[in-house]
Amino acid sequence: FSSRWASLRWHFLMQSRHATVSRTVMLTGVPRHLAASARELEWFWGEGVGLGKVERVRVCPVNTRLTGSARERARCLARLEHAYAQLLGNPCKHPDYDPDRLRMLALDPDARDEERALLDRWAAATSRPTAWVWRAPMTWRRVDAIDHWRNKLLEADRGLQRLRQTVQHSDAATHGLSTTAFVTFEDAATAHMATQLSCYPNPGHMQARLAPEPRGVYWPNVWHSRRRKWLGFGAKWTCIVVVWAFWSVPVILMSSLLTPASLGRVFPSLADSQRHGLLRSFLSATVPSVFLLLFLNTLPWLLKQVLFATGERTKPAIDYSVLTKMWAFLVFNIVLVFGFSGTFWTMLLNVVNRPGTPMQSLAANIPRVGTFFAGYILVLGVGYQPFKLLQLRPVVWHVARRWLCSTPRDYARLAAPVYIDWYSVYPYPLLVFTIAMVYSSFSPPVVLGAVVYYAIGYPVMKYLLLYVYFRPFESAGMAWPKVCRRMILSVILYQVVMLAFVVVKGGGWYTFSMVPVILVYLWFFYNVGWSLEKQGTVLPVYLWRNPPPQSS
Repeated sequence: FSSRWASLRWHFLMQSRHATVSRTVMLTGVPRHLAASARELEWFWGEGVGLGKVERVRVCPVNTRLTGSARERARCLARLEHAYAQLLGNPCKHPDYDPDRLRMLALDPDARDEERALLDRWAAATSRPTAWVWRAPMTWRRVDAIDHWRNKLLEADRGLQRLRQTVQHSDAATHGLSTTAFVTFEDAATAHMATQLSCYPNPGHMQARLAPEPRGVYWPNVWHSRRRKWLGFGAKWTCIVVVWAFWSVPVILMSSLLTPASLGRVFPSLADSQRHGLLRSFLSATVPSVFLLLFLNTLPWLLKQVLFATGERTKPAIDYSVLTKMWAFLVFNIVLVFGFSGTFWTMLLNVVNRPGTPMQSLAANIPRVGTFFAGYILVLGVGYQPFKLLQLRPVVWHVARRWLCSTPRDYARLAAPVYIDWYSVYPYPLLVFTIAMVYSSFSPPVVLGAVVYYAIGYPVMKYLLLYVYFRPFESAGMAWPKVCRRMILSVILYQVVMLAFVVVKGGGWYTFSMVPVILVYLWFFYNVGWSLEKQGTVLPVYLWRNPPPQSS
């Protein structure tokens, strides 16, 4: 399958090789003396390296407040549109209403009298809308909303235009340049070869990779310096370790409260297994699973905010980082913490006095919790997968926001497609694969539950990907190397668990014959990960000289 993936990716890159993004390289960690002169950087990548002709070099400026200025202008425009809709109605029912003429007059500072006359004639309301504005000294004042937000819009537009001119025509001495640059070559082959070079004597400087699409760049973090990046790297892992340490506490507490014995104490009638045996079994199989699903669904958003705040420059890197960390969180909290929550605290208390006790407890409880994981996978497959077709969250959000819409722009945003978050789609299929692999020898029903999960999930996800979800960016299938490496780690985890189980059960010295197998899989994990991540990213040189058919 990995070979098929590489073939599809290379075919896609050949089809899009004439696009600007396919001919562009993103440079990070550009030395200051090269970043200060775009002409010197252009000579370095053109005549200096001798790969090919450079079409354009653009060094990103230091934080220029462009993003904040554009957002402020958009906010003022939205407020102005709301004021117009409040006065004219949506839609405006006057037969002479001309939106193009109104737009032209609104942006003309010398047409205030003509605009006011037209608005008075087209108005559906009896009075013009007003807004409260903070004025010195420490007072609020009611002003005309249309005039106020029009002036704010024109002021924000002039400020944004001045800022753009400053960034475009100023040099490094007056404005400052970051260490991130985009180099566009005249052909894609040069860009692919440039990403495979060692570009600078210091390996940490001037690292080249294929540039993502403009919508795939997280622009607020592009200007961050190398020092800021390393500080963000340390802060990121500090936050992740803190979340990892404290996220397990509510999982352990709730898993202890949702056991059949705890539910029987809260609802004494459930303690009678003869009268409510079926209900008791249903609750013990579904309630903990539903709690886990709802509680852990908030974690991807938290991890993504951490990565936004700590300096990641591209959205694909952010999504894939959240994907891998979310899978690790799920495996740790569900397979280890939640699965063994009944003996978890006991193992922590006895680990100092008797180091062998945790291994013996795990070996004794692995077959016992197989029933829970079979029910958990069935809840994910039979309950959660078809539930995705309802798209309940977008529907509720659509209905709730519909009452707040008043302008055509609001209704257009309301009808926007649902963006797919890869970091919330991939981790659960990977978790099911890990659980099925670990418990394949201890509890065969878990494997049957995994088969049901994938049998239901395939048509559901295929339908959603084709007809519902909208991709926020294009990465040409680079999620597969991450997925493949986690699947190999699941096989290694299964082998380690089997080795520990057999050793604790007294299998003898010959059980260590599994160690070479684990070492082979570790080598396979490194080799496959390197080949897919590095060699699958760019097109082989052979394909540039001998392109496949239908790739012109």
